[in-house]
Parts: sequence; structure tokens; C-alpha cells
Amino acid sequence: MVTKGTTIIKNAKVLDVETGKYNPHCDIIVEDGIISKVTPKASENETNAEIIDVKGAAVVPGFIDCHVHVTSIFADLGELTRTAPSYVTLRTIGLMEKTLQRGFTTVRDAGGADYGLAEAVEEGLIAGPRLIHGSKILSPTGGHGDFRPKAVFEYDNFYFQPGAGTIVDGVTEVRKACRHEIRQGARHIKFCGCGGCMSPNDTPEMDQFSSEEIAAMVEEANMANIYCCGHLYSARSINRALRLGVRSIEHGNYIDDEGVELMLEKNAFIVPTNMTDIMIIEMGKELGIPDYVIEKEKRVVDAGYTAMEKAYKHNLQMAFGTDLIGADMQEYQNREFTVRSQFMPAIDIIRSATTVAAKLIRMEEQIGQVKEGFEADLLVIEGDPLEDISILEKPEESLQVIMKGGKLYKNTYA
Repeated sequence: MVTKGTTIIKNAKVLDVETGKYNPHCDIIVEDGIISKVTPKASENETNAEIIDVKGAAVVPGFIDCHVHVTSIFADLGELTRTAPSYVTLRTIGLMEKTLQRGFTTVRDAGGADYGLAEAVEEGLIAGPRLIHGSKILSPTGGHGDFRPKAVFEYDNFYFQPGAGTIVDGVTEVRKACRHEIRQGARHIKFCGCGGCMSPNDTPEMDQFSSEEIAAMVEEANMANIYCCGHLYSARSINRALRLGVRSIEHGNYIDDEGVELMLEKNAFIVPTNMTDIMIIEMGKELGIPDYVIEKEKRVVDAGYTAMEKAYKHNLQMAFGTDLIGADMQEYQNREFTVRSQFMPAIDIIRSATTVAAKLIRMEEQIGQVKEGFEADLLVIEGDPLEDISILEKPEESLQVIMKGGKLYKNTYA
């Protein structure tokens, strides 16, 4: 890894994500982690600069995954609550480094990661993507974040025990939990607005939290100038959340026409996560995932395809997300690019993982484009992803340079 300084990436074919066109024969000058200039010809007097001649290869912005769980080291999320925090942290560090090596320079964690991991990345203590965290998912008793078996009534709410969620009931507890997350620097508040596939005691068709509780979350988030994102599958739960001011719809498999209209009216975002459905169906048995989970995933997977097609058709703000849990399934993160190609052209898939994702996490003036003044999050790609998006499925082959914030984490030209 080369530290910050001045780096010139020469002879690049730079993708303008907004226009969808390449600008060939460009040099990109990076100074102190920021793109200072994108020019047809850099000065040859930059004697102290590190020069990387990419020989006409494509350069795109670093990718953003808006739905990850970086601490989900097991396929069984309930197992996290029975695991030592130190062990989970050490395993997470390795998984985050692999995520960066797949070209994701920023991720939004949708439950489990805390400010400590985010700060460790920011300070350079660990190599990983920039981490936008919301800490624990808020779940009601018996909800998607409650992994207790039916016969267990005791609940240990020790906050720093690993796990994706925390259980809260009633407006007072909801407000206190939101304030606790905000105090620790949460960039969003995540809640379970319906049941899910992994949880043992509910289904995706069940609503969770009262409207008063969700409204309280939205108000607390808005007061802190952040936003709410909701785990939402059913049309009823999606539409209620949108009416209450929830900004980001996670999954959204059963979105209906009313939901589409509400999303357009509210300027909301949807983050489909089809890869988690696909991989649990394909790998669940061998990873020991219970049959009831696999059966629920089979029930929602086709609806997920329909939702993605509908979202694209109606020009909804659709960000890139994968929601893969466990080390084995996370290896297939980049397959999401190919999955989306069934419904979207390559440039719009790349936009979903750059400009749209950056707007969702409110960093559209900092990341998501190869542009002067932006963070130097850059990928050099062998091949043309606009012609064949599937090359991104094998990042170990297609990604020649990975730079985040001006630091090199891979450089095959050295």
C-alpha cells in the first residue's frame, strides 16, 4: 500500500458516469487523496509524483454497496450474539479487506457495524472500504431482529455484544434507541418495518412497529439531519413507511404501483438485494441455514426480480445493494452486477453503484465520480464494463488498480 502524496494515472480512458461516455487519453492527478485535475496531458515536471501508466485502460469511480453487514461473519445471524466481540472484530477486518479488493471503496452498513470500525478504517488502522454505519437495527419484540427461539424469554440487551439488531418496544424506547445511535455517530437509522426470511418467528408479509413508533424514528432522524431506512418487503409495509417519511426502502420485493407513486412523490430510494435471496437458495443447505429460511427466500426471490424491473421502468432512484451474510456468500458480491444486467443497461448498473448510491448516503459531492475535487476512489479495469458488465464478477482479474482516498490497495502496473 502506497501512502498519500501525488499520483498521476496516465493514459486513462475515464468514464463520465453522468453522460455514460468515456473520455480517452486522460491523465488523472491525485494530490493528498483528492482528484486535483483530470486533463488530456499532465505536466512532466511532477518529478516527485508516482506515475501509473494504465495504457488506455478504463477508469471508473470506486463502487458503493448500500446494503452490507460487515460483521456478519456467519450465515446464521443469531450465532453472532453468542460470539466474543473480539473474535467477530478480527474476522470482520479480513472480510472488509476482501470487500475493498472487490472494488467497493465505500459501503453502507445496514446493521451490526459500529463507530469503532468506521473510525479504524478512517484512521488507517485497517484496510477496508469507507464505512457508513448506522449501528444496530431497531426491531420490536418478535421482529426480524429478534433471533431468540420461541422457548427463550430472557433477552440480553448488552449493546456491544455482536449482532445486527436491538429490541425496542414503544415510542419511548424507540426514541431513546435512536438518540443512542445518533450520539455514536450513526449516519442513518435502520429499522425492521416487516418480518424477514432469516428471522425465526415472523414472515416477510407481517408488518412490524406501529405507525407511531416509525414516525418517532423518522422525527428523531430528521432532527439529527440523517434519515431512516427500513427493512421492507410487503407493499403494505413499504407504502406505510413512505407515507411516514422513510427515505430508503431496503429490499422492496413486493412494491406495488402505489409504492412507485409514493417513491416518486417523496424522492425516496430503493435498494434491491436480490443476491442474498439467490445465494441463500443456492448455498443455504451446505452452510447449515434452516429449511424455513430457504423456503421463505424461494417465496420472495421472483418478486425481487419483478421489483427491480419495475423500479427501473419507472425511473426510481435505485441504489446498489447485496445484503450478503457470512464469509462464504460475501465472495459473490460482484455477481450482483450481472444479476442487474437482466433488467438494466450496464451504465445504469454502474450509476446505481456510484452516483445514485452516493446521493443516497448524502456524499454526492465527494464520491461517485472521477471529477476534480472528489475523493480519489478509482478503479482501473481491464476490459470494458459498458460492453460486458460480467467482467466485474471476477475482480481479481479485471481490477488492475484499486485506489481509495488516494491510497493504493492494488496496482498490477508496479
